[in-house]
Amino acid sequence: MRILAFAGVSASTVFSLASLLHAARHKGHEVLLAAGPDAAPWACKVGLPVTIVTPMTWQEAAYQQRDGSPWNPPEDSSGHREHVGFMFGRFAAATLAGLADLVQAWRPDVTVGGPLAFSAALVAAELGVPYVRQAWDAGDPAREEEVGGDQVLAPELGRLGLNEVPDPDLRVEIAPPSLLSPDLPPGTPMRWAPTNVQCPLDPWMYRRASNRPRVLVTAGSMASPEHRGEILRRMINAVVDMDAEVIVATRESMAEVLHDERRGVFAGWVPLDIVAPTCDVIVKPVGNVSLMTALRAGVPQVTLAEQYVLIGTTRSVADRGAGIMLPPGEDTPNHVVDACRKVLANPSFQTRAGELAAEMASLPPPSSVVADIERLART
Repeated sequence: MRILAFAGVSASTVFSLASLLHAARHKGHEVLLAAGPDAAPWACKVGLPVTIVTPMTWQEAAYQQRDGSPWNPPEDSSGHREHVGFMFGRFAAATLAGLADLVQAWRPDVTVGGPLAFSAALVAAELGVPYVRQAWDAGDPAREEEVGGDQVLAPELGRLGLNEVPDPDLRVEIAPPSLLSPDLPPGTPMRWAPTNVQCPLDPWMYRRASNRPRVLVTAGSMASPEHRGEILRRMINAVVDMDAEVIVATRESMAEVLHDERRGVFAGWVPLDIVAPTCDVIVKPVGNVSLMTALRAGVPQVTLAEQYVLIGTTRSVADRGAGIMLPPGEDTPNHVVDACRKVLANPSFQTRAGELAAEMASLPPPSSVVADIERLART
């Protein structure tokens, strides 16, 4: 079986799908990941075959119209969500010419993508093959995000005789079942595992050296001095004076800047799947891979919801008592410190987080979902 998978505009869209794609390869299937220049290097680093089907960067997808003119995202919540759909739709449109050439030489039996990987749905519709959508977390795209994608992809949808991006033939859910909305269509559960770029492990990465609380701060794989650097600094400044061991997980370009600003605080690339289980709390902005990694490790989260997308699961985690969400306007250093201290002082956060981790551990492995995809491809 040939599986053509689709990454989005960032590393997280690779990491999210990697456990399923690796499982398919381990069962002897051919897997090829289609990506842009931002995501492709990360696919190589985690051992996935990848081909670049568009030169478009995430900045171009986010801030340019299809004619190349500038486009500024709205500030309101509904407009912001629609803009996210626009960004992924814009990226999908830019991939289609390259994908048309690709499938002439390498025709898939099934396509696989994340919730906003619209190319997976369009290519499947064009070829008449099944389309599988794997969740990024416990949520579904907001309707505004889907509308944004439908609008920007209207010419491509029209050529296929469609008014909107098609629904998948198989939905794969990776979140703890108790966090899933009852309004979601039926899906196939899968035990998700984080896939990270690894490095030689120092002992402190997998064991604690002291009884002090361990606080991990991350702004995700895209954080750099130019992007998300300020929110990362804000989180570090909030927790650095706590009586705790602080670890800052970030890419090396950001770490070099932080080393000069914050002596004595470790900052650098660490494999979150190894370090997360040793932590008492993870402080982060909204992001699906860090959220799911914390859930799997059973670690409470303090999340700065500085944007309006991907907050559904974050809110569900907080409502369950496994973390605290700080909404826009309440993500000040004082609020971050207060939230961390509340989590560290109240064992119930750890208990609830452990319950969610146990739910995830009980789900079927990725190999069972590969078997479902095999059956789907045969029909």
